[in-house]
Amino acid sequence: MPAGALYEVTRGVWRIGSSRSSEKYAMAVLFGINCEVYMINDWLPAANCSYTVHPLQDVQNPGQWEFNLSIETDEVRERYIGKSVASHWKHGAANPITYVNC
Repeated sequence: MPAGALYEVTRGVWRIGSSRSSEKYAMAVLFGINCEVYMINDWLPAANCSYTVHPLQDVQNPGQWEFNLSIETDEVRERYIGKSVASHWKHGAANPITYVNC
């Protein structure tokens, strides 16, 4: 997946509760492998940022959120990129979000 598309699908659009404000990192996962580590800069109601990957109707739903991200430092990225995250999800889990104490 190209870096721009990976960034876009990672930053939004999420139905997520108020616990989002305490999260520091977002990790982009493809096929159970961590592909990128982003620092969450701030949270915004969905549809504040432009999208090319998500259909417009997907980003205009009330109660959904997106965040501004920046790529984390190389030190943090080296620690997580390429690692399996399979142990953090139960088989068949439908929720694309999970919280992990890193």
